[in-house]
Amino acid sequence: MRMTVKRSFFKINGLIFLMTILSVVSCKNLKPTSNTAPVLEFDTIFFGYSNEGTHSRAIDISGNYVGMAGKGGQVTVMTLDTVSPEVLKTKSFEGFEDFRDMEFVAGGAALFMNSGENGLIYGVAPGGGGGQIVFDTSGVFLDGLDYWESDQNYGIVYGDPIGGRFFLARTENMGRNWKALTPNQMPKALPNEAGFAASGSGIQTIGDSTVYFGTGNASKARLFKSEDKGNNWTVFETPMKAGEGFGIYSLYFWSENEGVVIGGSYLDSTYKDKICFYTNDGGENWENRSEGLGGYCSIITSANDGGITIASGRMGTYYSVDKGNNWHRLTNRGYYTCMIQDNMVFLSGKNGAYAVFKYK
Repeated sequence: MRMTVKRSFFKINGLIFLMTILSVVSCKNLKPTSNTAPVLEFDTIFFGYSNEGTHSRAIDISGNYVGMAGKGGQVTVMTLDTVSPEVLKTKSFEGFEDFRDMEFVAGGAALFMNSGENGLIYGVAPGGGGGQIVFDTSGVFLDGLDYWESDQNYGIVYGDPIGGRFFLARTENMGRNWKALTPNQMPKALPNEAGFAASGSGIQTIGDSTVYFGTGNASKARLFKSEDKGNNWTVFETPMKAGEGFGIYSLYFWSENEGVVIGGSYLDSTYKDKICFYTNDGGENWENRSEGLGGYCSIITSANDGGITIASGRMGTYYSVDKGNNWHRLTNRGYYTCMIQDNMVFLSGKNGAYAVFKYK
C-alpha cells in the first residue's frame, strides 16, 4: 500500500462554477401509503439535477450552502439565498473516480473523499478554487469520513480492511495532514467483511470522542465503536440480515448510545424484513424497526432531536417522527443520500437527481 501525506494546506483561489438553471416546482408531495394518518405535511420546493447523468452520493450543508459531489469528480453547490433554491452551480475536478463523501469544515474549507482504485482526500480552501490532494491511500477503498463537531480539528476516515483489519486514518488539524491509525485494540475483520460507500454515512462521530462505523458483506453485520477518537475499538454484532451484499449501509446516532442502523442489499432491493434496527445502549441490544420500509436503503439521517428521520433507497423515500417506530412514504423516488436542516430535507441520487422538501 502506497501512502503519501501532503504537508501544505489547500491553495486559496476563487472557484468559478458553471451556472446551470434547473426546473423549480412547487407542489404537494405524494401522500403516505401507510394506513396511519400523515403526521407531517411536505411541500416540494425543488426537483432537478445536480450533475445530470452522474450519480451523486456525497452531500453536506454549511450555512447558506449545500454541496453535492459524485462520479468523475463532479461537485455542485446550491446557495440558499431564499427558502426556494433556484440555481445550482457545477464544477468538475478532473482525475477523480467517484466522490462518495464530502465534509465542510470550519472556515468554509471542503474535503472530498474519492473511492475506487485510489483512496484519496481532496481539499479545497475556503471560497473554493484550486485544491490539492491532502491524503493518498492508493489501493485502499475508502468508505466514509466524519468530523467531531465539538472540535473540527479532528476528523476520521475509514476504509475496507487491509491486512485483516479495517483501514483508519485521522486528522488533528482540520484536514491539512492525515495519519493512518494503528489502534491499540482493533477486532479483526471477518472473511469478506467490508464497508459500504453508498452514501458516505456508514461512519459517524458523536460528542467529544465517540465514533461508530458499520459493516457488512460477511456472515455478520457489525457495528464498530471507539470512545477515544479511534485509538481503541470494540465491536457489536447486529441482527441485520447478513451475507453477500447485505449489511449496514448507513447509521445515525442521536447520542453516544442511542442510534439506528439501516441497509439491506443492493443485490436484492426488495428484501425488507431485517434492514433497520434501533439501539439505546450503544449496540448491546437491538430493536427491529424495519416495518413500513419498502426494502434496501442506502441512507438514514435525522434531526438532532429525532423529530424527523429520513430513510431512502431504491424502493422509495420514507420518514418517521418517532425514530423509526412508524414509517410513512414521502415519495416513490429513491435517493442515495440525504441531509436535514431548518425544516428542509435535501436528497441527492442516481443520475444527479436532486430534490428539496419543506415540512411542517
